[in-house]
Amino acid sequence: MKISSRFILLLMFLQAAWAFGQSGQGRISGRVQDEFGLPLPGTTVSLFHFGDSLRLKAVISDSLGRFLFTDLPLGRFQLRVTVIGFSRYISAPLLINTNHFQAADILIPLAQLATSLQGVTISGRREAVKRQVDRTVVNVDAFISNAGSNALEVLEQAPGVQVSNDQISLKGRQSVTIFIDDKPAYLQGTDLANYLKALPASVLDKVEIMSNPPARYDAAGNGGIINIKLKKTRVTGFSVNVISENIQGRYGRVTQSANLNLRKGRLNLFSNINNFTGAGFTQTQSTRSYGEVKDGGLKSFDQHTFTKVPISRQFGKLGMDYELSPKTTLGLVVAGMNRNQRSNSQINNSQQYLGTPDTLLLGDNRAKTVVNYANVNLNFKQVYDTAGREWTVDADYIRQKQGYSSLNKSITQATVGTSGLNSEEFITSLPSAIDIYSVKSDYVQPIRRQSKLCFGLKSSWAKSNNLADYASILNGVFQPDFDLAQHFVYRERISAVYVNYNNSYKRFSYQLGLRVENSTTRGQQQDQQQALDSTFKRNYFNLFPTLFLTYNPGTGTDHKMTFSYGRRIDRPEYADLNPFAAPRDRFNYQQGNPNLRPQFADNLELSYIFRNMLTLAVFYNHLKDGIEQTLKVIGNSFYQSKDNIGSKQIVGFTMDGSFTVNKWWVINPSFIYNRNYSRTVLNGLHLQVNSDNWHIWTIHQFNFSPGWTAEVSGNYSSAVTYSQFHESPSWFVHAGIGKKFWKDMASIRFNVRDVFYSRVDGQKFNNLNGITGYSRTNWDTRNYALIFSYRFSKGAKVNSNGGKSANNENIPLRIL
Repeated sequence: MKISSRFILLLMFLQAAWAFGQSGQGRISGRVQDEFGLPLPGTTVSLFHFGDSLRLKAVISDSLGRFLFTDLPLGRFQLRVTVIGFSRYISAPLLINTNHFQAADILIPLAQLATSLQGVTISGRREAVKRQVDRTVVNVDAFISNAGSNALEVLEQAPGVQVSNDQISLKGRQSVTIFIDDKPAYLQGTDLANYLKALPASVLDKVEIMSNPPARYDAAGNGGIINIKLKKTRVTGFSVNVISENIQGRYGRVTQSANLNLRKGRLNLFSNINNFTGAGFTQTQSTRSYGEVKDGGLKSFDQHTFTKVPISRQFGKLGMDYELSPKTTLGLVVAGMNRNQRSNSQINNSQQYLGTPDTLLLGDNRAKTVVNYANVNLNFKQVYDTAGREWTVDADYIRQKQGYSSLNKSITQATVGTSGLNSEEFITSLPSAIDIYSVKSDYVQPIRRQSKLCFGLKSSWAKSNNLADYASILNGVFQPDFDLAQHFVYRERISAVYVNYNNSYKRFSYQLGLRVENSTTRGQQQDQQQALDSTFKRNYFNLFPTLFLTYNPGTGTDHKMTFSYGRRIDRPEYADLNPFAAPRDRFNYQQGNPNLRPQFADNLELSYIFRNMLTLAVFYNHLKDGIEQTLKVIGNSFYQSKDNIGSKQIVGFTMDGSFTVNKWWVINPSFIYNRNYSRTVLNGLHLQVNSDNWHIWTIHQFNFSPGWTAEVSGNYSSAVTYSQFHESPSWFVHAGIGKKFWKDMASIRFNVRDVFYSRVDGQKFNNLNGITGYSRTNWDTRNYALIFSYRFSKGAKVNSNGGKSANNENIPLRIL
């Protein structure tokens, strides 16, 4: 008994001695960021004994927003941060004892606010562009020229992003994956462009641009990922922001939108609604030469097409967050869109034949497209501690139903002014439906003060059901074409797991990731058993590693170097696999290619960052089985589809930054240069392409008092060559002015887009067995917009470390 008692006393003494030795070894560390996840350097973080008003210590956050308290005794502590223009932060009690002598990776999020204090307005001004290690963040409302625009037009103002013929590229690389609120838009091509046009800039909060995304994101997207964040207010009580936009070009357009939020207790409700009505137009002048032809053959034609497009679009999103406990949140989000679009095209086609009289074809094409889109998301988030350990789960269901029908009428005359030789009408019906199910889970585990392990898994199932019916009316006789009637079904399943590890050592920080994906696809052309070439089944297994390395010479340094590598995949879009031929007019068709294979890319980038205001980078991109638009000729008609062109390499450099000339003038420039090299065989021809392309973009922002702002932006893209296409240079200028009033609760903006009406897309094609051509297209791009915005809130700002819906990024599938 004496031995046992002495032994226990010895243990107690040793424990007390160890605790005394540790009494000055306590540490508290963390990071200060704004509500958008961006670091806040130069912030004063104060340390108090819990429940005491006497400050013990204070430190200043470094260039990455990090702070550290050392040599702390045992006890209960509290962190407090007060910054002008941001909400006040007070932490929960932080315990330093013998079992827990450090509190690491504490995240201090500060929400921006605008309040009036004794008649003086104090507001936090968001930077237009901020740069992080793995992404560039663009704040949409910081640009006046974004007022009255849509999401696609916002993207063409973003650094490194180019939009041509409704196709989005990033740093010269196509196949960019678009996310909405950390979730894929599930759209590509024309449907993606139409969806982005349906999202007004007024409901957009910010745009995150990732040219080389981390492993937690899906591996799809050679061009990288652009994540569009919609507005979501976090205010106790009720808040509303209503916006009215009146836009006048050749035709008028009107948009009304509202952002609503209601938070009471543990429940938070939020919504975005938008209604758009108006019309636009497309005008195309094209020529085509068929080279050497036989007697009676078509030598060439000149065609002018004018299309008026009335559109009605409605978009809505309703979400709910419910805090089951202070650390557990359950969320539900329902979103939907309806688009009703009609187009009426007038075509004048003058044809020249060899050895026969010239003819004139007059066309009247009418088309109707109705799209209904719905998305239901259920999400769960469990936060375990202040160090950042958390678990999230997301489940999604997506359904898109589209109806497309067209009536193409044409009358052929021997010469102008004579009666019609014959008339023909071609009827097309292409209904489709897509269903997508996905489930995803992520877990984050901090390991030490500066290291973190993330891992997760995801599975998705998709089915695309497509029908095609054709008929013709020749000289008044209706004739259905049963030989062309088809039914194509595409199924896809993707399963993935990933792991991601972050750590810092002295002046270096790194992030290692690996994503493993297995894909099974099956396409079947039903009711056409003889069409075996359109039925396929594929299974492929791939590894996608990622690496980010950052060198920071020291705390508060003006210089930083980063290196990144990632391997990515681009799976064919659904429409690109669909073998149906959709006629645009008598001489042009869009057709899928069921033999299309995925393309794989290896991307490397080395960057230098100076004071977080200037970024210089060089990059290299190697593409295997690259996918590009191609042309083939059947008779006198062009069939446009996508094909694998073989290997392709892109090398280039970028420069972008944000420079404050003085307190009222800020310049945001961006420059991209890239050189493309590719070789392939198309239509029996060996093609080798060496193309240089550069793009310059700059925005000048002016802030005058009281509350006046102005902006002028310019954009220029040089010519670029692909396998069979050569795109002409293009440029445009936007300008706008704005004024805030009613204590900054209301604003009015006047904006002119494409001031000089210079936005024209010109395109040549060649390498087509002697056939050449050119097209020139312009739209209703010059318009004048008057925008009124009013926001109202009743309640206090919520500390932004409260419960939030789990961020979800699922399958970037290629709808239609």
